[in-house]
Amino acid sequence: MKAKPLNLFSGSSFFTSGSWTTSFLIARGHNHINGIESFWGYCKMRLAKFHGLKSEDFYLHLKESEFRFNNRNEDLYKILIPVVKEF
Repeated sequence: MKAKPLNLFSGSSFFTSGSWTTSFLIARGHNHINGIESFWGYCKMRLAKFHGLKSEDFYLHLKESEFRFNNRNEDLYKILIPVVKEF
């Protein structure tokens, strides 16, 4: 099976076999597997407070976690207020 590239972090390439049950990841670039583990650890801690999610809502919660993780050192208020004002 040919490896499929994934772009999870800027500047890095990840490859998977296509099957998540037998996937292998090879990271290239300045980020590495620890970056993925850091994100999933952050995500699990954040999502655990919901005590389960509906499958149709999971993607939205995951994208919110991605946004919060990528901006964890920023003031989210300053990022979100201009966006909210547009609506």
